Amino acid sequence: MLSEGDTKLANYLDEVMRLQENADWRTSMGETRTMNMHVSKLQALLHELDASVLRYDHKLDKITEIIEVPYMSRHNTISEKRLENSVGWLFDRTEYKEWTSCSSSKLLLLRVLTNGLLSCVLLARAGKTYITSKVVDGLKESLTSDTEGGAKFAYFYCNRAEESRRDPTGILCALIQQLAAVGRKNVLQPVFNTQKERANRGQACSSLTLGESENLLIQIVNIYPQCIICIDVLDEIDSQKRSDVLKALLRIIEESNGLVKIFVTACNEVDIIHQFKEFPHIELQPEDNISDIERFIKKKTNKDCH
Repeated sequence: MLSEGDTKLANYLDEVMRLQENADWRTSMGETRTMNMHVSKLQALLHELDASVLRYDHKLDKITEIIEVPYMSRHNTISEKRLENSVGWLFDRTEYKEWTSCSSSKLLLLRVLTNGLLSCVLLARAGKTYITSKVVDGLKESLTSDTEGGAKFAYFYCNRAEESRRDPTGILCALIQQLAAVGRKNVLQPVFNTQKERANRGQACSSLTLGESENLLIQIVNIYPQCIICIDVLDEIDSQKRSDVLKALLRIIEESNGLVKIFVTACNEVDIIHQFKEFPHIELQPEDNISDIERFIKKKTNKDCH
């Protein structure tokens, strides 16, 4: 169904074609004065069309204001610091292979135990955040090389030290921002519809609520045949609000029309384990990362010696 803006644009173009045909016919009849009148009207229509395009872009700017949350810089920083050729063991795990190849919607949880010196080393260089960055880079590469296309990908790194990275609404908005983008300046129709409804309520420039974010995310996910979502360190979300994100992820899987795959990492928090108890999980073991740890220590030692 055409939006109000699309319908108006189509009407403009129809009128332009009609006036052009009329002008051509009038010219052949030698009625210059009538033709000039039509040309003036045509110019007025084109001017109004230009103004409409400007308003369209302005609306897009307003929409990005209410959903924009920085997400890319964090990944770039982690990816650059990740030990080269590390975390390769994950892609050989049966659970991960089944998650990537599964034809039904599924969530995969990577659990990390945080106790003792080993965990300190893991979290320092080869922990769950670096594992997530490896998964993100791998999925980006595979989706880029996928000739069939159709899949959309979004990711987010939580951080308890930053308000926008520990707040459920900000996290959902970051996912919306990535999944709703079409090209460099366009976004999907559900985003425009949401903004229009908010404008009618006098809330055009205010931030999306948690409920609005969740509903909008569901609508966007349902547009695509496949969506993949990665979220790192769920345990760093505000503990009083964390259940909102956990329930939203479950709702996406339950209500999505297409295929949805979600990869999340977390420490052994009781609420997270309980919410995702029906889904497969990988528990990070010392032997999984032993080679990465040895290489990291060797690299660190050599660097300190120099």
